[in-house]
Amino acid sequence: MYKPELDPLKFLNLNSSPELDAVPALDRDPIDASEILEAGAQHIKDRAATYDKKGERSIPNTVKAFNAITGHTLTAEQGWLFMAVLKAVRTQQGEFKLDSYEDAAAYFALMCEQANTDR
Repeated sequence: MYKPELDPLKFLNLNSSPELDAVPALDRDPIDASEILEAGAQHIKDRAATYDKKGERSIPNTVKAFNAITGHTLTAEQGWLFMAVLKAVRTQQGEFKLDSYEDAAAYFALMCEQANTDR
């Protein structure tokens, strides 16, 4: 059953409002969606040098550790979703930060990859 108080768009303040519609345009260069996706892909590749051999594949081990500590049964796919939601929430807090959007795109791609492997 739908519960308006649990509406994720309301929670993330993504619904249009007169206050938001009245905000003047910022003095920023336009951003192309494909550039965000390319940057997200590059983040995955860059993290390979720092964290993982294949590039940002740490969630399966992170989820195993989390489940062992908490007794939960989170899946690796849900771990990637958790990270994407974290980034989505961050996009609504503070100043605009492109990196949060790039990371969210990367986490959704990793979640898709994981789902394709696991389901």
